[in-house]
Amino acid sequence: MPAAPRLVGSVMVLTLAFALASPAFAQYQLAPGDVVIADHGVEFGHKTIVLRKADGTVLEPARNFDFDNSGFSLSGVADVAIDGRGSILALIFDPTSQSPAVYRIEPTGLFSPVVGRIGNDAFSLAVDKFGNILIANGFGGLLRVTPDGEINDPGRGIFASGVVVGSNGDYFVTSAAESKIYRVTPSGDVSEFFSGVVLLNAIGIVRDNADNLFVANAGRRDILRFRPDATLSVFSRANAFTFPTDIGLTSGGKLIAADGGTSGTGLDAVFEVATNGNARPLIFDTQDGLADGLPIDDPFGIAVVPNLFVTYAGQAVRGGQLVITVQGTPNSPFLIGLSTGPDRTPLSAIFPADDRYLDLDLSRLVGQLSGTFGHSGARVFNLQIPIGQPTGRYFVQAVTFNAGTGKVADISNVISAEVF
Repeated sequence: MPAAPRLVGSVMVLTLAFALASPAFAQYQLAPGDVVIADHGVEFGHKTIVLRKADGTVLEPARNFDFDNSGFSLSGVADVAIDGRGSILALIFDPTSQSPAVYRIEPTGLFSPVVGRIGNDAFSLAVDKFGNILIANGFGGLLRVTPDGEINDPGRGIFASGVVVGSNGDYFVTSAAESKIYRVTPSGDVSEFFSGVVLLNAIGIVRDNADNLFVANAGRRDILRFRPDATLSVFSRANAFTFPTDIGLTSGGKLIAADGGTSGTGLDAVFEVATNGNARPLIFDTQDGLADGLPIDDPFGIAVVPNLFVTYAGQAVRGGQLVITVQGTPNSPFLIGLSTGPDRTPLSAIFPADDRYLDLDLSRLVGQLSGTFGHSGARVFNLQIPIGQPTGRYFVQAVTFNAGTGKVADISNVISAEVF
């Protein structure tokens, strides 16, 4: 029998963002291919969130801030994630509560707390298709924060250092302290996916569309690949790696790896790792601190904006319209689906990634839109909630197709909206 997750607590999810003391956050806009970097800031008090745009431009939406006017600055940014609003979620150490906390940084630059006082060992963040925030909380296990602010612990009793959501909704959790990868169901059933000494300080974990898992194996300076049957191979063992802690995945199958090196040695860098395992630095610091002028010092966490990216600004009412923004490959055909379940994944559960548009069974959708992106690759849609549909949570996902073969090219993130 699954061990039902305990209700750990409940927090007020604050929606009133507030301006910060100087320096204020910069406005930003996420787009496909962008890389968000959590810089842990070991050297010279440098704590920052770096945004590397797909064109190579480097921005800092947040750096060395005093978020509550208390005179304290952040004591470390451990990880970042991206939510359905197109906002950055940041896992930081809050000096006021003396514990990790999760904050939301809106594209407008406004900053608001999401959840705090979550223990002392939090490593990383993820967001599932329901909008739940997953926190790999070290000896505190795996925590889940619902959009309503309820906290429970589906992965209690394990050491959790990294987390990714599987295609079926299960959570795959790395354990740096136990040399294991766990599979955790949303209902709280915990089992071992892999165990072995080859895992050494394994933290970051990501999944591709074929359900292969990639793990940043910091202690052995490599990146491992696990197939769905847990078969292991070394994906990359680049000489440049010193201590890779987190990874993200681009739509082309390349990995983006954060490697903070060690204090005073190695190359602090964010690497792009090609499909053949070769790595090249995207952004780096060759010296401690900021001696070379680059805004990076100790990159620890990574989030990559997918090639097909769906966001929404708010809620919809029954019989009304859900306003969503979709960004994808210019001039590519697309399909947007609206669903209530029962699996609550509108498109990825309907067909495998190599299906053709003509083969899709769309009978499970309650609404859909199709068309072709223009030259900009970004469009805003009013997705109609059909009259007569019940209230509750709805899910939106998009896919694009290869214009020549008609096969699926990219599958977007899933966003959810409460219809009332």
